[in-house]
Amino acid sequence: MRWSYHNDVLKSVEVCNLFKISTNFPTPFQQNSFEQFCINYTNERLQQFFNQFMFVREQRDYIAEGIEWAELDFGLDLQPTIDMIEQPMGLLALLQEECIVPNGSDQSLLDKLLKQLGKHKAHSQVFSKAKVSSKSAAINHFSVQHYAGQVAYNLDGWLEKNRDLVDANLLDVLSASEHPLMGRLFGGTVLSAADTLMTRSRRGSLATATVSYIYKEQLSNLLHTLNSTSAHFIRCIVPNYERRAFMLDGPLVLRQLRCNGVLEGIRICRRGYPNRELFAQFHRRYKLLGSETPKSAGLMSDRELVGELCTAIGIDSDRYQLGRSKIFCKAGLISELEMQRRARIDASIARLQAHCRWWLEQRRLHERLREHDAVEIVQQAVKQHVGVKMWEWYRMWRRVRELIPLVRDRKRLQELEEENVKLGKVGVEF
Repeated sequence: MRWSYHNDVLKSVEVCNLFKISTNFPTPFQQNSFEQFCINYTNERLQQFFNQFMFVREQRDYIAEGIEWAELDFGLDLQPTIDMIEQPMGLLALLQEECIVPNGSDQSLLDKLLKQLGKHKAHSQVFSKAKVSSKSAAINHFSVQHYAGQVAYNLDGWLEKNRDLVDANLLDVLSASEHPLMGRLFGGTVLSAADTLMTRSRRGSLATATVSYIYKEQLSNLLHTLNSTSAHFIRCIVPNYERRAFMLDGPLVLRQLRCNGVLEGIRICRRGYPNRELFAQFHRRYKLLGSETPKSAGLMSDRELVGELCTAIGIDSDRYQLGRSKIFCKAGLISELEMQRRARIDASIARLQAHCRWWLEQRRLHERLREHDAVEIVQQAVKQHVGVKMWEWYRMWRRVRELIPLVRDRKRLQELEEENVKLGKVGVEF
């Protein structure tokens, strides 16, 4: 199957390159051709974006905040290799030119590359003629110094691959496919093919219809999109080239970590201040670790409050720096503060729980005491009753006590009858 690209098909290639940049390590092919060059070129641009995003901006933040910081070199500079590829007289420009001129060939392209780039003062540092090795059967024509290492390329078939576009009729068939993935990949390719033909007829040149031109434009759009978003990076490491499970090639992994910038990131994090927070957020979260709030806190700025808090907590001055709007902390400081904060909160919660349990137990104790007093009163009454129930005077008193209400009631009835009689007489006289 011939190697072909199309304007819209390259969108899927961009996604693939995003996964390939995860290792940023040239695969050990016996012979690297145009396809691998495009992948490594994409890796170069994405690695530059990673370095710019992670290291350059990191150090610029220190300088903008007024932190005492000596700029740290984060690794090899990728710009010379990118300039060698993208500049007007660079590798892609010479490839485009050779595709346009009549009787262009791979050999003439190689001659131009060796003449223009190999002798150029700036490009010769990253571009050179490949060394012939008797141990390898692969034929390489030139080498490029990438960020991940030096890679040798074979130039055979580059012109044919660069001119190779998918036929419009084939695109129509693929876009009309009933397979959902196929229809989604090639759904807009018909319009793109028409745009390519219009561009070709308008400019009268095949320069804008080549794979390298389209690839470069797609890569530029991808980087523009990445620069306008908040990027998150996932680094994938190839454990071994044999694709065997539970096998880790230590030197291979270490080389990948060195090539993709992870070691530089760790070095900057150790030396720099990877954790940072705004003054107000830091003070609000960790103020419980310090002593009581000073009386003049209302007249102090957030920066002064954070400085007083760090002094009260006992943080070493070499583990943090105060910027203009943020506090910058060394690696491990925030985790220690979080542990202290959690321990302080746990202790406070334990004291609150102890007080609540004490209050509940005191309430239960008072209830038990009242129950105990009531039982004692009942016991005393029962004991007294048992002690006097056989006493003759008590027995006589109990019998007399029963007669007292009868006498009292009889007297009350007589009084009521007399009152009734009186009321009756008064009524008759009236």
